[in-house]
Parts: sequence; C-alpha cells; structure tokens
Amino acid sequence: MEHQVRPDGVIVVNDAYNANPDSMRSALETIATMAAARPGRAVAVLGEMLELGDAARTEHEAVGRLAAEAGLTVIAVGDGARGIHDGAVAIRGESDTIRAVEGHDDAIAWLDAHLQPGDLVLVKASRAAGLERVAASLVAPLTSYCMGRRPRPGRRRRDRRAMRGILLAAGFGLLGTLLGTRVAINDPRRQELRPAHP
Repeated sequence: MEHQVRPDGVIVVNDAYNANPDSMRSALETIATMAAARPGRAVAVLGEMLELGDAARTEHEAVGRLAAEAGLTVIAVGDGARGIHDGAVAIRGESDTIRAVEGHDDAIAWLDAHLQPGDLVLVKASRAAGLERVAASLVAPLTSYCMGRRPRPGRRRRDRRAMRGILLAAGFGLLGTLLGTRVAINDPRRQELRPAHP
C-alpha cells in the first residue's frame, strides 16, 4: 500500500494495483484500525476483484458487508463492484455513506464534493479496474493552481480546504518558532550566550 498525506490532513492509501478477497479483507481491517485513532471519517473506494469465476458475486458481497460492519463509508466503482454496494446495504441499509457509482469520474466527483480535512481514504481494486486514476486525483489537490490551470468546480472546493490547512499549519509553525525563541532568551542556562553590555 502507498500512503500519502495531503496538506489538508487527508490520508490516501493507494492499493489500486491488486485485489483478491484476502487482500481486500486485510486492507479494510487495516483502514478500520487506522481510522479508530483519527478524528476524520474512513472512506473505502472499492472496485472489482477479477478472476473470481462463479464466486465473484458472493465474494464482492462479503467485502461490502465487512466494510459496512467496520463503519466505513463505501464507494463501489463500476458494474463489477455492484456486489460490494449490495453487501454493504444488506448490513446498514440504503445510506448516503454507501454509494455505487458508474466510473472513475463519478467517484472523483463524489470525493471532491464530500471529503473533509483529516479523512482517511482507501482506494483498492484489481489493476484492470483502473482506480489509480482516482488515487492520483486525490493526492494532487493543488496541482491545478500550481500549473496555472483552471480546476474543476468540485476541485476548487477541495483546493480551498487544502490551502486553509497549509496556512493553519504555517501559522502554528510560526507561533512555535516565536515561543521557542522567547523561552530560549529567558532561559537562565542560555544567558552566557547573550552578549554582555558594557
């Protein structure tokens, strides 16, 4: 898994290159454990697991049930992942936190509109599902501004949240520096480093 932290505190866990029932269960359990120690929500963006044969429907539903039981927000991407959505609904019922979307662009649009600072996002599917596009869109929230391109409306909201996070972090950093300087000046142990006045 690749872990990246955005300026607004969103953690993106990109595991969009391989997926089978065992690795899905392991990833969901890992995300649930990480989320328990964080204030934000945990979002699982899940695509199809390929080469499961006749067990495909059953295995996808089992993944959806596990994600729902773990309290994750579930975004199932593509027709092949419909079973994930249905399995999650079987546990928690129809909900705004359980969504089935048709493709990558729909998933990106939902995330642009709903992610909040501090959220944790898992992106996982078989490589052929192409969910690395979704992960790539998540880990570059400021790229459009830095490159001088006009961002999509949904991305503008996300970029503003990221910029607020950067400014807040910078402010705390400056405050910490000033306080550290004040403490150092007033520390008797540091007096010998100050020049003596004639």
